[in-house]
Amino acid sequence: MEHSLCYVLDRSCSAQMGKPHSIVEDYIIRNSATWYKLPECRTADSGLAAYAELQRILSRSLDFLYSGTSNTSGLHTNTDYLLVINTIEGQILTWSDYWDPRNLAKNSELSLKKKFLFSLLGGM
Repeated sequence: MEHSLCYVLDRSCSAQMGKPHSIVEDYIIRNSATWYKLPECRTADSGLAAYAELQRILSRSLDFLYSGTSNTSGLHTNTDYLLVINTIEGQILTWSDYWDPRNLAKNSELSLKKKFLFSLLGGM
């Protein structure tokens, strides 16, 4: 979990200051949407996982936007920015829907209900 905190701080600061990030994505970061559900995690870890996912979207967006090689700024000049922005917006809306506290509560309630039903049926 500490690794994720370092990751989000690094990505957040680099994006705000326009500097390159120094911590690369790894297995833990790429799977932050699942590790926060592990039994050893705290409830508050979901916030860190959500922020890590948001930073991944932001980093991918900035990396794409500034990966041009035809000028000194690195900004793409011959790009359909409406398409790019709509794609980024779609990713953020998907992120927002997934991490909405009401949806997370529904998912965990369903999970608890499933566990209860399986235990009644002699499973688990």
